[in-house]
Amino acid sequence: MRHIFALFITLISINTYAFKLSPMSITLDKDSEFKGTIQVQNESSEPLAIEISMAKRVMDTKGSETHPEANSLFEIYPAQIILTPKQKRSIRVTWKGDKKIESEQAFRLIAEQLPIEIDGKKKAGIKLLLKYIAAIYVTGDDNKSDIQTAIIAQKENKLSIKIDNKGTKHQILKDAEIILYSGKNEFKIKTEELKNLAGENILAKNTREFEIKIPTTNKIEKIRLKFND
Repeated sequence: MRHIFALFITLISINTYAFKLSPMSITLDKDSEFKGTIQVQNESSEPLAIEISMAKRVMDTKGSETHPEANSLFEIYPAQIILTPKQKRSIRVTWKGDKKIESEQAFRLIAEQLPIEIDGKKKAGIKLLLKYIAAIYVTGDDNKSDIQTAIIAQKENKLSIKIDNKGTKHQILKDAEIILYSGKNEFKIKTEELKNLAGENILAKNTREFEIKIPTTNKIEKIRLKFND
């Protein structure tokens, strides 16, 4: 019983701070004068301190990301804010880099809650500090995706494939389906069977690798990927 009581005391001492960031993806291009707006809203009953920073979005073949700092390429205003309870504030994002964009560049906008003191005193309890990460794309006039798919290896009913985006704009594999060709036979894999692939984002000039389960052990000679823009 003592352990249960201790857990209850810990739980009621947690100060949960909630804020909302929207939209979660924006594109900066010539039409928008390379400017965009993100809104931050404090949904809690406590004041919140938020810091905004920018990072390059670097993705490996498995989809893992690293985020090298990229603040110098953008003007963020304001970069730090304090929101009163229920307050909403707009954050202006402006691209300061080269306006001649040959290939789309992908970034992350990171909105991170900071510890805050009220009347010079830190609040007691465990503070759960939130972080939101939005997608920012800096895009040129004629940027387009160009998705190409190839087989890496097959082991019985498991197929390793790579998806290359040789184009100059990211592509989300919305409602993705795959058609496999083995001799005169065709096998279709539907969206719901491609949970690790459907909806994935293939950045410009980037390659992703996936392993999928296929409905045959026949040797697959060719593969075709279908998706909706």
